[in-house]
This record gives sequence, C-alpha cells and structure tokens, in this order.
Amino acid sequence: MQLNPNYPAWYNQAFRFAYFFDGQFDKSLKYAKLVTEPFAADYDISPRPAAMTGDIVSAKAAAAEVARLNPDWSVEQYLSDSGGYLRI
Repeated sequence: MQLNPNYPAWYNQAFRFAYFFDGQFDKSLKYAKLVTEPFAADYDISPRPAAMTGDIVSAKAAAAEVARLNPDWSVEQYLSDSGGYLRI
C-alpha cells in the first residue's frame, strides 16, 4: 500500500480477511466498508468484524442482506460448503 497507494479495489477484500483473522477487527471493518463490488460471500463475512467492534447496527444490516440474498443461509451450510460461499 505504501508503494502503490492506488492499489486495485479488490485488495480491500484481502485486507479485510487478513485483519479479521489477525484479530484487528476495527481494521477489518474499515476495509470491508471499502469493498466497492462485493461478491455474495462478502455479505456473509461482513457482520463479523462489525459485531466484534460493537457496531451492532452495521452487523444487523449486513446479516439482513445475507438473509435477503439467500433466505436459506445457515452457519451449518457455510461451514459445510466448500469455500463457504453464499449460493444465490
């Protein structure tokens, strides 16, 4: 990022994951909000850093988007599905 401050937008998805799994939920949430063209799977991941930082409003909004996109989504489906992606 220091070498290329105009990095491609999709980098934000990788930063979001990296910071989330490093326990830096505030940074994960920051980069989640910068994802400009989210994939379906981005919606099922978005509530996590929001909830971990106490941003319950954003967490609920992201969870509602998951339910809207796939009313049959469940944690069990996510964990058993290869890659955990939402099926829309």
